[in-house]
Amino acid sequence: MQITLRTLKPEKLTQHDYSELAKLHMSYFPESLISFFGQKYAQQFYQYIGKSPFEFLLINKNQEEIIAVCVLSISPQTLSRRLILHTSLLVNIPFALYNIVSHFRTQLFMKCISSFNFYISQRREKTLTEKNSDPEIMHIFTDVKARNQGIGTLMLENCETILMNKGFNRYIIKTWDDEAKPAVKFYTQKGFILRNRFWRNGISMRMMEKVLTSTCE
Repeated sequence: MQITLRTLKPEKLTQHDYSELAKLHMSYFPESLISFFGQKYAQQFYQYIGKSPFEFLLINKNQEEIIAVCVLSISPQTLSRRLILHTSLLVNIPFALYNIVSHFRTQLFMKCISSFNFYISQRREKTLTEKNSDPEIMHIFTDVKARNQGIGTLMLENCETILMNKGFNRYIIKTWDDEAKPAVKFYTQKGFILRNRFWRNGISMRMMEKVLTSTCE
């Protein structure tokens, strides 16, 4: 696949783009909370992120097809409260609960129910490191057809430029605690180190951080 890359700012995105973002999110993250709230809410989520002063939405297109997405937050600890205030999240909770029950069945229901604390209160991961309120890449993904072509690296570099321009000297990501996962290998290669491990919905996760310098690559 030959890539002709275009990086779009949120103000350049159309309603069709936001609809495609929602579809992509549900395709790549089918078990994420946003996906359980449904496609309409996923679109609303990205529209909020696109106009938020605390988040940065990075979109790369190949011609007219969205092939890479990154959401960077400089205030991740307040995102849940802001979503409650500025989106229809609370209204959609019954719909999301139904989807969770249908998807996971009753044996995993209680694990999934606990996930909603991310949205209806401050997140449960009350570790010392999270109290530092470091910026966080909430999620980042590249289309399967466009991987291994440096697009993920380009998005990370864009994030780091944004953060350094705003005076931040580190940021974090959260991913599966599994060395065999491509994401862990990717972040390790890009200079991230393990900060701590935690459990989320019965799954072992790791928080990784990267210290930024003016010469970071």
